Amino acid sequence: MWKPSHFWEATRFELDADVRSDVHCHLGRCYHELALYTLAREQFEQANAIGVSEEWEAAFHYYYGYTLYELKEFQRAKREFILCLQSGPSRPEPTLRYSMLAATSRKLGEHSEAASFEELAKSLKR
Repeated sequence: MWKPSHFWEATRFELDADVRSDVHCHLGRCYHELALYTLAREQFEQANAIGVSEEWEAAFHYYYGYTLYELKEFQRAKREFILCLQSGPSRPEPTLRYSMLAATSRKLGEHSEAASFEELAKSLKR
């Protein structure tokens, strides 16, 4: 039977820092997809401490932000979504980034800002 600890075992190998960071990013995303948000946050924080590769940068900030959103850490989530937008044009697509920024801003009571982000998301869908 599968257990979350099976993922964690991948971090026990002797790996270069950049590879270890990528492993933590992959694990964080896997835990996020399984709705194991506390475990996901731990993996993302470890990747961040090591240093996130350019290849992972946008996805890292998006999924770390989404994880923080699910954990109701809205201010920190918003920061990650903004960093995701600043990370360049790679995945996930900008409509998802702006949609999550809108949702997070709404949770923070920043309704006019949320509306602006929603408009940006809608304009990119056209």
